[in-house]
Amino acid sequence: MSFGVIVDDEESILDEFVDSLELLGHTSRCFANPLLGLSFLSETKLAVDFVFVDLMMPQMDGMLFIKNAKKLTGLSTHFFLMTGVPEHTVSKHTEIPVSQVLRKPVSFTEISRLVT
Repeated sequence: MSFGVIVDDEESILDEFVDSLELLGHTSRCFANPLLGLSFLSETKLAVDFVFVDLMMPQMDGMLFIKNAKKLTGLSTHFFLMTGVPEHTVSKHTEIPVSQVLRKPVSFTEISRLVT
């Protein structure tokens, strides 16, 4: 079983991820506020296997979140950037390496493939 963090300002996205990850046998923590997500990562003693984060959020964009989160997690943590914006817009935001950029909505099949 692995542990992950999901950061997205849309509650429906968080709910879908929690349900999908539970069905797959994984545990997770969800945050609608990226600042709270970073606070959790700085305090947790748990090994974080994966982080799914939205590109566009009010308090902090996903790339800045990932830049800061990478300083708090292990090297084996996989970061996945989620977005609903057009692909050409994403490329200018992905100067920080991520495992993959995902188009929203992310399907159960895709979540399963990424975390197993």
